[in-house]
Amino acid sequence: MARKEAKETLSYAERYDIPSGNISEIKEQLKFAMEHKAFRGVWCLVGEAGMGKSQIVHQVAEEMGATVCDVRTAHFGLMGTGIPSVKDAKGENFFKIKLPEIFPGENEKVILNFDELNQGQAHAISMFFSMIEDRKMFDYMLPKDTLVVATMNPNTEQYAVTQIENNAALRRRLKFVYVIPSAKEFLKHAASENFHSTDVDIEALGGRKPCHPAILEYFETKPTEIDNKRARESNKSYVCPATIQTISMNAYLLEQEKIPLEGSFAYLMFASSIGQASASSISAFMKDSATAINPLDVLERYSKVKKKVDKLISSSNNEVLMELNMNVLSILFSKCPANITRTAKNFVKFIVDQPTENTGSIMYSIRKVAEDNGSEDYLKDLMREMYQHDEWVEAHKNMDEAHRAVDQDFRSGKAKA
Repeated sequence: MARKEAKETLSYAERYDIPSGNISEIKEQLKFAMEHKAFRGVWCLVGEAGMGKSQIVHQVAEEMGATVCDVRTAHFGLMGTGIPSVKDAKGENFFKIKLPEIFPGENEKVILNFDELNQGQAHAISMFFSMIEDRKMFDYMLPKDTLVVATMNPNTEQYAVTQIENNAALRRRLKFVYVIPSAKEFLKHAASENFHSTDVDIEALGGRKPCHPAILEYFETKPTEIDNKRARESNKSYVCPATIQTISMNAYLLEQEKIPLEGSFAYLMFASSIGQASASSISAFMKDSATAINPLDVLERYSKVKKKVDKLISSSNNEVLMELNMNVLSILFSKCPANITRTAKNFVKFIVDQPTENTGSIMYSIRKVAEDNGSEDYLKDLMREMYQHDEWVEAHKNMDEAHRAVDQDFRSGKAKA
Protein backbone atom coordinates (compact mmCIF):
# COMPACT_ATOMS: atom_id res chain seq x y z
CA MET A 1 0.00 0.00 0.00
CA ALA A 2 2.79 2.39 0.93
CA ARG A 3 4.54 1.63 -2.36
CA LYS A 4 1.37 2.49 -4.30
CA GLU A 5 0.95 5.81 -2.47
CA ALA A 6 4.61 6.69 -3.09
CA LYS A 7 4.18 6.01 -6.80
CA GLU A 8 1.13 8.27 -6.98
CA THR A 9 3.09 11.16 -5.48
CA LEU A 10 5.69 10.99 -8.25
CA SER A 11 5.45 13.51 -11.02
CA TYR A 12 4.21 12.30 -14.37
CA ALA A 13 7.68 12.48 -15.97
CA GLU A 14 9.27 10.58 -13.08
CA ARG A 15 6.60 7.90 -13.09
CA TYR A 16 7.17 7.08 -16.76
CA ASP A 17 10.91 7.80 -16.76
CA ILE A 18 10.56 10.61 -19.32
CA PRO A 19 13.37 13.19 -19.56
CA SER A 20 12.47 16.87 -19.46
CA GLY A 21 13.63 19.73 -21.65
CA ASN A 22 12.85 23.39 -22.16
CA ILE A 23 11.70 24.78 -25.51
CA SER A 24 15.20 25.72 -26.73
CA GLU A 25 16.62 22.30 -25.91
CA ILE A 26 13.77 20.46 -27.66
CA LYS A 27 13.99 22.71 -30.73
CA GLU A 28 17.68 21.88 -31.09
CA GLN A 29 16.91 18.15 -30.93
CA LEU A 30 14.26 18.42 -33.66
CA LYS A 31 16.52 20.55 -35.86
CA PHE A 32 19.34 18.02 -35.45
CA ALA A 33 17.00 15.17 -36.43
CA MET A 34 15.80 17.05 -39.49
CA GLU A 35 19.24 18.18 -40.61
CA HIS A 36 20.81 14.72 -40.28
CA LYS A 37 17.68 12.78 -41.29
CA ALA A 38 17.84 10.96 -37.96
CA PHE A 39 14.37 9.50 -38.40
CA ARG A 40 14.76 6.30 -36.39
CA GLY A 41 12.82 6.93 -33.20
CA VAL A 42 10.13 9.61 -33.48
CA TRP A 43 10.17 12.53 -31.06
CA CYS A 44 7.01 12.72 -28.95
CA LEU A 45 6.57 16.02 -27.09
CA VAL A 46 4.52 15.60 -23.92
CA GLY A 47 3.16 18.53 -21.95
CA GLU A 48 0.15 20.24 -20.46
CA ALA A 49 -2.46 21.70 -22.80
CA GLY A 50 -1.51 25.16 -24.04
CA MET A 51 2.18 24.96 -23.07
CA GLY A 52 3.40 25.54 -26.64
CA LYS A 53 4.15 22.04 -27.97
CA SER A 54 2.73 22.81 -31.42
CA GLN A 55 4.51 26.18 -31.38
CA ILE A 56 7.83 24.34 -31.00
CA VAL A 57 7.08 22.34 -34.15
CA HIS A 58 6.08 25.43 -36.14
CA GLN A 59 9.14 27.39 -34.98
CA VAL A 60 11.48 24.57 -36.00
CA ALA A 61 9.79 24.30 -39.41
CA GLU A 62 10.21 28.03 -40.05
CA GLU A 63 13.87 28.00 -38.99
CA MET A 64 14.57 24.95 -41.16
CA GLY A 65 12.72 26.25 -44.24
CA ALA A 66 10.02 23.58 -43.98
CA THR A 67 6.23 23.55 -43.80
CA VAL A 68 4.06 21.84 -41.19
CA CYS A 69 1.43 19.22 -41.91
CA ASP A 70 -0.76 18.96 -38.81
CA VAL A 71 -2.70 15.72 -38.43
CA ARG A 72 -5.28 16.32 -35.70
CA THR A 73 -5.33 12.72 -34.51
CA ALA A 74 -8.23 13.24 -32.11
CA HIS A 75 -10.46 14.45 -34.97
CA PHE A 76 -9.22 12.09 -37.66
CA GLY A 77 -12.18 10.12 -38.98
CA LEU A 78 -11.94 6.66 -40.51
CA MET A 79 -11.98 8.04 -44.06
CA GLY A 80 -9.16 10.43 -43.19
CA THR A 81 -6.72 7.52 -43.20
CA GLY A 82 -7.44 6.70 -46.84
CA ILE A 83 -10.34 6.04 -49.22
CA PRO A 84 -10.26 3.03 -51.56
CA SER A 85 -10.51 4.00 -55.24
CA VAL A 86 -11.23 1.28 -57.83
CA LYS A 87 -10.79 3.78 -60.65
CA ASP A 88 -7.10 4.30 -59.92
CA ALA A 89 -6.30 0.62 -59.34
CA LYS A 90 -3.39 -0.77 -61.33
CA GLY A 91 -2.13 -4.24 -62.12
CA GLU A 92 -3.25 -6.87 -59.65
CA ASN A 93 -4.43 -4.40 -57.03
CA PHE A 94 -8.15 -4.31 -56.39
CA PHE A 95 -8.04 -0.65 -55.43
CA LYS A 96 -5.72 2.26 -54.76
CA ILE A 97 -5.85 4.23 -51.51
CA LYS A 98 -6.48 7.95 -51.98
CA LEU A 99 -4.90 9.81 -49.05
CA PRO A 100 -5.68 13.35 -47.80
CA GLU A 101 -4.17 16.10 -49.92
CA ILE A 102 -2.54 17.61 -46.84
CA PHE A 103 -0.02 14.78 -46.74
CA PRO A 104 3.49 15.80 -47.91
CA GLY A 105 4.11 15.59 -51.64
CA GLU A 106 7.25 14.45 -53.38
CA ASN A 107 10.38 16.57 -52.73
CA GLU A 108 8.60 18.66 -50.07
CA LYS A 109 10.45 19.53 -46.85
CA VAL A 110 7.84 18.94 -44.17
CA ILE A 111 7.32 18.23 -40.49
CA LEU A 112 4.40 15.80 -40.21
CA ASN A 113 2.97 16.49 -36.76
CA PHE A 114 0.54 14.02 -35.20
CA ASP A 115 -1.17 16.32 -32.70
CA GLU A 116 -2.95 14.98 -29.60
CA LEU A 117 -1.68 11.50 -30.44
CA ASN A 118 -3.08 9.77 -27.38
CA GLN A 119 -6.59 11.11 -28.04
CA GLY A 120 -6.77 9.46 -31.46
CA GLN A 121 -8.98 6.53 -32.34
CA ALA A 122 -7.54 3.10 -33.16
CA HIS A 123 -7.33 3.71 -36.92
CA ALA A 124 -5.44 7.00 -36.39
CA ILE A 125 -2.93 5.30 -34.09
CA SER A 126 -2.57 2.53 -36.68
CA MET A 127 -1.80 5.13 -39.38
CA PHE A 128 0.79 6.75 -37.11
CA PHE A 129 2.34 3.34 -36.43
CA SER A 130 2.79 2.74 -40.17
CA MET A 131 4.35 6.16 -40.67
CA ILE A 132 6.93 5.72 -37.91
CA GLU A 133 7.74 2.08 -38.62
CA ASP A 134 7.90 1.96 -42.42
CA ARG A 135 7.61 5.67 -43.34
CA LYS A 136 4.80 4.59 -45.66
CA MET A 137 1.13 3.73 -45.70
CA PHE A 138 -0.33 1.50 -48.43
CA ASP A 139 1.45 2.67 -51.59
CA TYR A 140 2.25 6.15 -50.20
CA MET A 141 5.84 6.87 -49.16
CA LEU A 142 6.90 9.80 -47.01
CA PRO A 143 9.26 12.20 -48.84
CA LYS A 144 12.88 11.78 -47.74
CA ASP A 145 12.94 15.23 -46.07
CA THR A 146 9.88 14.59 -43.89
CA LEU A 147 10.34 14.62 -40.12
CA VAL A 148 7.56 12.86 -38.20
CA VAL A 149 6.77 14.31 -34.75
CA ALA A 150 4.04 13.58 -32.22
CA THR A 151 2.61 15.78 -29.49
CA MET A 152 0.33 14.76 -26.65
CA ASN A 153 -0.96 15.59 -23.19
CA PRO A 154 0.23 13.60 -20.17
CA ASN A 155 -1.75 10.61 -18.93
CA THR A 156 -3.18 12.29 -15.82
CA GLU A 157 -6.65 12.80 -14.41
CA GLN A 158 -6.98 16.13 -16.25
CA TYR A 159 -7.14 14.45 -19.68
CA ALA A 160 -9.25 11.74 -21.34
CA VAL A 161 -6.42 9.99 -23.17
CA THR A 162 -5.24 6.51 -24.07
CA GLN A 163 -2.27 5.15 -22.15
CA ILE A 164 0.35 5.18 -24.87
CA GLU A 165 3.02 5.39 -22.17
CA ASN A 166 2.12 1.80 -21.20
CA ASN A 167 2.33 0.50 -24.79
CA ALA A 168 5.75 -1.17 -25.05
CA ALA A 169 5.59 -1.39 -28.86
CA LEU A 170 5.18 2.40 -29.12
CA ARG A 171 7.53 3.21 -26.25
CA ARG A 172 10.44 1.55 -28.04
CA ARG A 173 9.73 3.50 -31.24
CA LEU A 174 9.16 6.93 -29.67
CA LYS A 175 11.54 9.43 -28.08
CA PHE A 176 9.48 10.87 -25.23
CA VAL A 177 10.42 14.25 -23.80
CA TYR A 178 8.43 16.32 -21.32
CA VAL A 179 8.14 20.02 -22.20
CA ILE A 180 9.08 22.24 -19.26
CA PRO A 181 7.14 25.52 -19.10
CA SER A 182 9.60 28.41 -18.89
CA ALA A 183 8.84 32.09 -18.35
CA LYS A 184 12.20 32.90 -19.94
CA GLU A 185 11.35 31.07 -23.16
CA PHE A 186 7.81 32.37 -23.29
CA LEU A 187 8.63 36.05 -22.76
CA LYS A 188 11.31 35.87 -25.44
CA HIS A 189 8.81 34.37 -27.88
CA ALA A 190 6.05 36.79 -26.86
CA ALA A 191 8.25 39.78 -27.65
CA SER A 192 9.01 38.50 -31.16
CA GLU A 193 6.98 39.07 -34.31
CA ASN A 194 6.39 35.33 -34.55
CA PHE A 195 4.07 35.33 -31.55
CA HIS A 196 0.90 35.42 -33.68
CA SER A 197 2.33 33.63 -36.72
CA THR A 198 0.15 30.52 -36.17
CA ASP A 199 -3.13 32.45 -35.95
CA VAL A 200 -5.41 31.68 -38.90
CA ASP A 201 -6.82 35.21 -38.77
CA ILE A 202 -3.43 36.94 -38.62
CA GLU A 203 -4.44 39.31 -41.42
CA ALA A 204 -6.92 40.87 -39.01
CA LEU A 205 -3.90 42.18 -37.12
CA GLY A 206 -2.29 43.52 -40.25
CA GLY A 207 0.39 40.83 -40.34
CA ARG A 208 2.80 39.35 -37.83
CA LYS A 209 2.97 41.02 -34.44
CA PRO A 210 4.40 40.36 -31.00
CA CYS A 211 2.16 39.90 -27.97
CA HIS A 212 0.04 43.01 -27.39
CA PRO A 213 2.19 45.51 -25.42
CA ALA A 214 -0.29 45.86 -22.51
CA ILE A 215 -0.68 42.10 -22.16
CA LEU A 216 3.08 41.56 -22.46
CA GLU A 217 3.79 44.22 -19.81
CA TYR A 218 1.41 42.49 -17.40
CA PHE A 219 3.15 39.12 -17.74
CA GLU A 220 6.59 40.72 -17.61
CA THR A 221 5.51 42.18 -14.28
CA LYS A 222 3.91 38.92 -13.12
CA PRO A 223 5.76 36.08 -14.89
CA THR A 224 4.59 33.52 -12.32
CA GLU A 225 1.09 33.95 -13.79
CA ILE A 226 2.11 32.60 -17.21
CA ASP A 227 1.20 29.04 -16.20
CA ASN A 228 -1.75 28.90 -13.80
CA LYS A 229 -1.35 25.30 -12.71
CA ARG A 230 -3.79 25.57 -9.82
CA ALA A 231 -6.68 26.70 -12.04
CA ARG A 232 -5.89 24.02 -14.63
CA GLU A 233 -5.90 21.25 -12.03
CA SER A 234 -9.22 22.57 -10.70
CA ASN A 235 -10.71 22.23 -14.21
CA LYS A 236 -11.21 25.99 -14.52
CA SER A 237 -10.31 28.35 -17.36
CA TYR A 238 -6.62 29.05 -16.93
CA VAL A 239 -3.73 31.17 -18.11
CA CYS A 240 -1.14 29.44 -20.30
CA PRO A 241 0.85 30.45 -23.40
CA ALA A 242 -2.05 29.45 -25.69
CA THR A 243 -4.68 31.50 -23.85
CA ILE A 244 -2.28 34.45 -23.59
CA GLN A 245 -2.03 34.34 -27.38
CA THR A 246 -5.84 34.42 -27.50
CA ILE A 247 -6.26 37.46 -25.24
CA SER A 248 -3.40 39.23 -27.03
CA MET A 249 -5.27 38.80 -30.30
CA ASN A 250 -8.43 40.07 -28.57
CA ALA A 251 -6.56 43.09 -27.21
CA TYR A 252 -5.38 44.09 -30.69
CA LEU A 253 -8.91 43.77 -32.09
CA LEU A 254 -10.44 45.72 -29.20
CA GLU A 255 -7.84 48.44 -29.68
CA GLN A 256 -8.73 48.69 -33.37
CA GLU A 257 -12.33 49.35 -32.37
CA LYS A 258 -11.22 51.83 -29.68
CA ILE A 259 -12.74 49.69 -26.92
CA PRO A 260 -10.88 50.24 -23.59
CA LEU A 261 -8.89 47.21 -22.46
CA GLU A 262 -9.68 47.86 -18.80
CA GLY A 263 -13.44 48.07 -19.37
CA SER A 264 -16.24 45.56 -18.77
CA PHE A 265 -16.48 44.46 -22.42
CA ALA A 266 -12.78 43.53 -22.53
CA TYR A 267 -13.01 41.92 -19.08
CA LEU A 268 -15.75 39.54 -20.22
CA MET A 269 -13.79 38.66 -23.36
CA PHE A 270 -10.59 37.98 -21.40
CA ALA A 271 -12.37 36.10 -18.59
CA SER A 272 -13.94 33.68 -21.06
CA SER A 273 -10.42 32.49 -21.93
CA ILE A 274 -8.38 32.84 -18.74
CA GLY A 275 -10.94 32.88 -15.93
CA GLN A 276 -12.40 35.69 -13.87
CA ALA A 277 -9.63 36.03 -11.28
CA SER A 278 -6.89 36.44 -13.89
CA ALA A 279 -9.01 38.77 -16.03
CA SER A 280 -9.73 40.92 -12.96
CA SER A 281 -6.01 41.06 -12.18
CA ILE A 282 -5.20 42.21 -15.72
CA SER A 283 -7.98 44.83 -15.64
CA ALA A 284 -6.76 46.17 -12.30
CA PHE A 285 -3.20 46.31 -13.60
CA MET A 286 -4.25 48.29 -16.65
CA LYS A 287 -6.35 50.68 -14.58
CA ASP A 288 -3.60 51.52 -12.14
CA SER A 289 -0.27 50.26 -13.43
CA ALA A 290 1.35 53.25 -11.73
CA THR A 291 1.04 51.49 -8.35
CA ALA A 292 2.34 48.16 -9.66
CA ILE A 293 5.93 47.19 -8.92
CA ASN A 294 7.76 45.98 -11.99
CA PRO A 295 10.23 43.21 -11.03
CA LEU A 296 12.69 44.45 -13.64
CA ASP A 297 12.73 47.86 -11.93
CA VAL A 298 13.59 46.10 -8.66
CA LEU A 299 16.63 44.53 -10.31
CA GLU A 300 17.79 47.48 -12.41
CA ARG A 301 16.41 50.63 -10.74
CA TYR A 302 15.58 49.69 -7.16
CA SER A 303 15.75 53.29 -5.92
CA LYS A 304 12.85 54.05 -8.30
CA VAL A 305 10.50 51.55 -6.60
CA LYS A 306 11.93 51.42 -3.06
CA LYS A 307 9.13 53.58 -1.60
CA LYS A 308 6.51 51.28 -3.13
CA VAL A 309 8.30 48.23 -1.71
CA ASP A 310 8.61 49.82 1.73
CA LYS A 311 4.90 50.66 1.66
CA LEU A 312 4.04 47.10 0.68
CA ILE A 313 6.22 45.70 3.50
CA SER A 314 4.67 48.04 6.09
CA SER A 315 1.17 47.12 4.94
CA SER A 316 1.78 43.56 6.17
CA ASN A 317 0.16 42.23 2.99
CA ASN A 318 2.49 39.25 2.93
CA GLU A 319 0.62 37.44 0.18
CA VAL A 320 1.22 40.28 -2.30
CA LEU A 321 4.80 40.66 -1.09
CA MET A 322 5.53 36.97 -1.58
CA GLU A 323 4.03 37.17 -5.08
CA LEU A 324 6.36 40.09 -5.85
CA ASN A 325 9.34 38.12 -4.51
CA MET A 326 8.60 35.14 -6.77
CA ASN A 327 8.07 37.44 -9.76
CA VAL A 328 11.43 39.10 -9.09
CA LEU A 329 13.13 35.69 -8.99
CA SER A 330 11.37 34.62 -12.18
CA ILE A 331 12.44 37.76 -14.05
CA LEU A 332 15.94 37.57 -12.57
CA PHE A 333 16.58 34.14 -14.07
CA SER A 334 14.45 34.44 -17.19
CA LYS A 335 16.03 37.68 -18.40
CA CYS A 336 19.44 37.31 -16.68
CA PRO A 337 20.21 41.08 -16.81
CA ALA A 338 23.58 41.67 -18.45
CA ASN A 339 24.93 44.13 -15.86
CA ILE A 340 25.23 41.54 -13.11
CA THR A 341 27.11 43.88 -10.75
CA ARG A 342 24.23 46.35 -10.77
CA THR A 343 21.67 43.56 -10.59
CA ALA A 344 23.33 41.97 -7.55
CA LYS A 345 23.52 45.34 -5.78
CA ASN A 346 19.81 46.06 -6.34
CA PHE A 347 18.77 42.50 -5.50
CA VAL A 348 20.67 42.63 -2.20
CA LYS A 349 19.03 45.94 -1.25
CA PHE A 350 15.61 44.51 -2.11
CA ILE A 351 15.92 41.35 -0.03
CA VAL A 352 17.65 42.89 3.01
CA ASP A 353 14.85 45.47 3.24
CA GLN A 354 12.50 42.60 4.06
CA PRO A 355 11.97 40.67 7.30
CA THR A 356 14.47 37.85 7.91
CA GLU A 357 11.84 35.14 7.28
CA ASN A 358 11.08 36.62 3.83
CA THR A 359 14.78 36.79 2.99
CA GLY A 360 15.08 33.14 3.97
CA SER A 361 12.10 32.23 1.80
CA ILE A 362 13.66 33.98 -1.20
CA MET A 363 16.96 32.18 -0.77
CA TYR A 364 15.17 28.86 -0.27
CA SER A 365 13.46 29.27 -3.67
CA ILE A 366 16.30 30.84 -5.63
CA ARG A 367 18.05 27.66 -6.79
CA LYS A 368 14.87 25.98 -8.06
CA VAL A 369 13.81 29.06 -10.05
CA ALA A 370 17.30 29.28 -11.57
CA GLU A 371 17.21 25.59 -12.50
CA ASP A 372 13.71 25.88 -14.00
CA ASN A 373 15.02 28.60 -16.31
CA GLY A 374 18.30 26.87 -17.14
CA SER A 375 20.26 29.70 -15.49
CA GLU A 376 22.44 27.84 -12.97
CA ASP A 377 25.63 29.52 -14.22
CA TYR A 378 24.04 32.94 -13.86
CA LEU A 379 23.10 32.04 -10.26
CA LYS A 380 26.74 31.22 -9.45
CA ASP A 381 27.93 34.55 -10.86
CA LEU A 382 25.15 36.40 -9.05
CA MET A 383 25.98 34.85 -5.67
CA ARG A 384 29.64 35.73 -6.18
CA GLU A 385 28.64 39.38 -6.74
CA MET A 386 26.22 39.39 -3.81
CA TYR A 387 28.97 38.45 -1.37
CA GLN A 388 30.74 41.69 -2.28
CA HIS A 389 28.09 43.58 -0.29
CA ASP A 390 28.35 43.86 3.51
CA GLU A 391 24.55 44.05 3.85
CA TRP A 392 24.21 40.61 2.28
CA VAL A 393 26.97 39.07 4.42
CA GLU A 394 25.21 40.40 7.52
CA ALA A 395 21.79 39.22 6.35
CA HIS A 396 23.17 35.78 5.58
CA LYS A 397 24.72 35.64 9.05
CA ASN A 398 21.36 36.56 10.62
CA MET A 399 19.59 33.82 8.66
CA ASP A 400 22.15 31.24 9.80
CA GLU A 401 21.72 32.31 13.43
CA ALA A 402 17.93 32.13 13.12
CA HIS A 403 18.14 28.64 11.63
CA ARG A 404 20.46 27.50 14.43
CA ALA A 405 18.12 28.92 17.07
CA VAL A 406 15.11 27.13 15.59
CA ASP A 407 17.08 23.90 15.32
CA GLN A 408 18.25 24.21 18.92
CA ASP A 409 14.70 24.85 20.17
CA PHE A 410 13.47 21.87 18.20
CA ARG A 411 16.18 19.60 19.56
CA SER A 412 15.70 20.72 23.16
CA GLY A 413 11.93 20.33 22.89
CA LYS A 414 12.38 16.87 21.43
CA ALA A 415 14.80 15.97 24.23
CA LYS A 416 12.28 17.06 26.90
CA ALA A 417 9.54 15.05 25.23
